[in-house]
Amino acid sequence: MKVIIDTNYFYALYVEKDIFHQKALALLETIHQKTKKNPSLGFLTNQFVVQETYTLMNYRIKQSHFLHKLDELFFGKARFFELYYSNSHIQEMKQIIQVMKDYIGMTPKRNLSFIDASLIYHAKLLGVNQIISFDGHFKNILEYFNKQ
Repeated sequence: MKVIIDTNYFYALYVEKDIFHQKALALLETIHQKTKKNPSLGFLTNQFVVQETYTLMNYRIKQSHFLHKLDELFFGKARFFELYYSNSHIQEMKQIIQVMKDYIGMTPKRNLSFIDASLIYHAKLLGVNQIISFDGHFKNILEYFNKQ
């Protein structure tokens, strides 16, 4: 089984003021426990989420030590997931945009962002069936890991 991770999880993991911070910490503990029992359980995210997480942290928090924490999370010893780097060629971009178009008006509250559409596209491409996200708009598209 594979699980893809959304930006808001990474953000909540490090920002104590985030309403999902405690939930993110509890999920991290669950992840560590489950991967000890089942090493084949794979977690991953894509390069678009990495970019969005750095941007979000930089815009909202405006403190470089948080960016250093992200360095450790995405590229250092704190990483517990695989980084999937796609080709990002024009065909893939068109396919991700098509996912956005396919779900217009079908997700609760708001339409999918490009990043969210990329998670759905890459999940389907890589055989991922679960997501870690605090966004409700993945409902009926991907199963939530440890249901929210």
